[in-house]
Amino acid sequence: MQTVAKQPAATRIILRLPLQTSDTGSLFENLAYCHFRTEVGGLGIEVTSVDSSDAARLAQIRASTNLRMPDALVLNLAMRVGGAIATTDKELARVAASQSVGVFSPS
Repeated sequence: MQTVAKQPAATRIILRLPLQTSDTGSLFENLAYCHFRTEVGGLGIEVTSVDSSDAARLAQIRASTNLRMPDALVLNLAMRVGGAIATTDKELARVAASQSVGVFSPS
């Protein structure tokens, strides 16, 4: 799984993307993903991977909240890079705010 951190001005916004590597999926899916990554890169978006060093913090987030793993990944990365999240998920927004993570969500 990869996540994307975008940094407009002084705020990093976290976006979760599915992991796509050259040894999985069809040729069309790989080409589409590479094209997407190229286009996203042109927007000044930084792509960051989640790795084994995140495991303990992810376990702590999962144990102390009711967040699903994808949401825990987003929250973990936001805390790690000092970013904010953009979400429509009320539970993720609530937990993020309780951890002093900025939240952008529709009113």
